[in-house]
Amino acid sequence: MPDKGFRPESTLRAKIRQSHLFRSERRRIERWRQANVTPDEMAHRLGRHRSTTCRELQRNHFRDSGIPKPGG
Repeated sequence: MPDKGFRPESTLRAKIRQSHLFRSERRRIERWRQANVTPDEMAHRLGRHRSTTCRELQRNHFRDSGIPKPGG
């Protein structure tokens, strides 16, 4: 699959072992969820393991005032 201009965040933090998702990653996951992006593709774009994105999708729906609500 072509890169589509996405650079995995893991390249930005290659030396830091992070166990929690950053707020920016949660925002991206929520936007991608709304756009029906698969968990596999989300994980690839973030440079995270698929299970991390699946757990985030099951547990949380990130609420952010920066994301407009549908229909208004």
